[in-house]
Amino acid sequence: MKTYVTLLVCCLLSILSFGQAWQWSGPVAVSDSVNDNRNATLSDLVMFNGFGSPLYMCWERSGDASSTALMGRCLQPMAAPFVIASLPNVHFRNPKILKYLDGDTLFSVYFETDLNGNWDIYRINYLNGGIISPMIPVLTTYDNETSFSADGTPPYASMIWLKNGNVIAQEAGYSPSELATGGCSNPLIISGDAFWLKDSLVWHSAFQSGSWSTPVSISSTPCRHLSLGNDTHPAQAGIELVYEQKRSGYWRLMNDYPSYAPDSVSDLVPGNNLQPSYCIVFIMTKSGNAEPSDYAHIWPLTFASDQNGNMEIYGSNLSYGNFDYVNLSNYSGTDTHPQLFNFFAGDHNYLFDIWESYRNGHWQLWMTTADIATGINDLSSPDGFKVETNPNPFSSQVDIEYQFSVQSVISVVIINTLGEQVAILKESDREAAGIHHLKWDGTNSAGVKLTPGVYLYSVSINGKNIQRKLILK
Repeated sequence: MKTYVTLLVCCLLSILSFGQAWQWSGPVAVSDSVNDNRNATLSDLVMFNGFGSPLYMCWERSGDASSTALMGRCLQPMAAPFVIASLPNVHFRNPKILKYLDGDTLFSVYFETDLNGNWDIYRINYLNGGIISPMIPVLTTYDNETSFSADGTPPYASMIWLKNGNVIAQEAGYSPSELATGGCSNPLIISGDAFWLKDSLVWHSAFQSGSWSTPVSISSTPCRHLSLGNDTHPAQAGIELVYEQKRSGYWRLMNDYPSYAPDSVSDLVPGNNLQPSYCIVFIMTKSGNAEPSDYAHIWPLTFASDQNGNMEIYGSNLSYGNFDYVNLSNYSGTDTHPQLFNFFAGDHNYLFDIWESYRNGHWQLWMTTADIATGINDLSSPDGFKVETNPNPFSSQVDIEYQFSVQSVISVVIINTLGEQVAILKESDREAAGIHHLKWDGTNSAGVKLTPGVYLYSVSINGKNIQRKLILK
């Protein structure tokens, strides 16, 4: 098994050899500041609408101790928050967005609720046109069903959950099986492998030949907070288990898989490294008709660390050949529970990292983004079209030089990593063949200077859209 660090470096060396680099944007708030907003989950709708489909976020919001509501928001493109579920004196918690193959359902939000006096699992379908279905029972008994997780697309998904602290797993098409009893937590499932915590140890069982294997412990020292990539969306990850393990007096992040020796993921010292979340990003290393061997993978990682004395969010730093971690939140208060998600649109991967930040007496959700081009610069260029930028990165002004061999209809706009158009450099217009130049000073359409970060200049040439990256310092 390749470790994160080794794989990360090897893949990024090939990417950087083509001039690719990426960096995180400045953090922005994505929830209100007068309620407690926690436990964010994300999912895109690429299965239904193709590349560039919407990216949705769901979370729990509590204004008092008697109830919580489930909230939703489209992040790509950015839209206003809306209520998914809310009832007086009822709690909704631990949402998970899953696609659901059922007619015009775009996605389902699975969640825990004490509607019946004990904790049960329900779901709500979000339909075309923004219609929200009534609550649909999933797991409802007189016991407490909690910590639901799934791998795949219901109703054909593998599922795992806790029933009064016992681990229950169900492979698609088979009856549920009890894998462990008493005092269990943090169950996760992916590709027929189930993981959970019991007595501070990591346990594993595999589904083989129609049944689950006898559980075995794959750790010998105290561990906690298991993660299969994005905690609420394991399909974003490979079969790589990451968890916290006590080593030399600090909590360290380790990655592991049954029958392999664990490897260290993070070495930020002194300090504790907590709450890992990661995802897979696919990178095309050649242009044209790529073969499977022309693709590489990277595993960006985000986590919380108190190495500066307070909890802050760190993420993989891959810009310009640096393979350590950078502080993403840069906040003197407490930041926890990051969730990393990869959203693919066109020829770019957009990373969204959302975490909980305690500010002004409430938990708020904050976000930073980054984009990674999926191919080298001439990947989607029409014949005879060339484009260059200088300087890039830039602070005051960048020159965008483009040329083409035949008369063409051109428009050029600037968009941010949320897909929002922030400036128009050239309205759609016919131009003669040759070399042309545009200047951009880093301001939006209203002449206001934009915050430093990653932006895209989007060139439309004869109806074909081409996007390239700009980094504003």
